[in-house]
Amino acid sequence: LNPNGRLKAVNAVPDSTAFNFKADGQTLLSSVPFAGSSSYVPLAAGQRTLQLEASNVPGTVVASLAQQVNPASDYTAVAVNLLPQAELVTFADDNTLPAAGFAKIRFANALVDSTGTDVLVNFASQVSGLAYKSASSYYTFAPATNYTITFATPGGVSVITTLTPVELDAGGVYTAYLLGTASAPQARLVRDR
Repeated sequence: LNPNGRLKAVNAVPDSTAFNFKADGQTLLSSVPFAGSSSYVPLAAGQRTLQLEASNVPGTVVASLAQQVNPASDYTAVAVNLLPQAELVTFADDNTLPAAGFAKIRFANALVDSTGTDVLVNFASQVSGLAYKSASSYYTFAPATNYTITFATPGGVSVITTLTPVELDAGGVYTAYLLGTASAPQARLVRDR
């Protein structure tokens, strides 16, 4: 069994400069820009204190979070909110292989001050009322190069933003993030495996 966990970072703070992501004072990932996503880095199992600092102001922690890291487990640390209220949240990642010949995707809502979002894939509803600072469970799709992922206001009333064309490869594990602010939303697809 792998004694370490793994952590990747996503910067969803729209008014930020790049962030350093740290654990127990040690830098894990440096200079992650807004809408940027890192690769995974190993992180010793146990109780860890995750910290966020602006890359241009090293030593000044703008957010921290206590996180239990389990062996052989993957996590995504997401910096959320606007810079004066920056927070860290973590999602537990399931990077096990999808069913043979399929892809796996989940959706994450990091849109500042969101009251929830619905997610549609090829205009069919998948997730309703996904809360701010949370991620959905995983959904399985056949591989294709032309999916359309739509983030909409609750009830599908109006489109927040759309990501298209989206390529999902067989064996891939993905997270589609809703980022930004209500006036400048954006979506980003991150391949986790």
